[in-house]
Amino acid sequence: MALRPPGVERLNLGVDYFYRYDFGENWTRGLLEASLAWDANAAKNVQLTLVYRKGRKPPAFGKVDQILIGLSLLQ
Repeated sequence: MALRPPGVERLNLGVDYFYRYDFGENWTRGLLEASLAWDANAAKNVQLTLVYRKGRKPPAFGKVDQILIGLSLLQ
């Protein structure tokens, strides 16, 4: 789910939740990912992104609790 708050055109919020269940081995794995992206200029070609992940990330389903920061340059 992603949304752009009213009155803040340069800000994007996103939340994703992934849930996997294996019927054969009877296990469950969940992963929450929340993101915040801010357009650094009005042309929207530079974006600063902050992502938080918690849970078990595929394909190995190792435990994840991380904060990622990124800078995107778009054409």
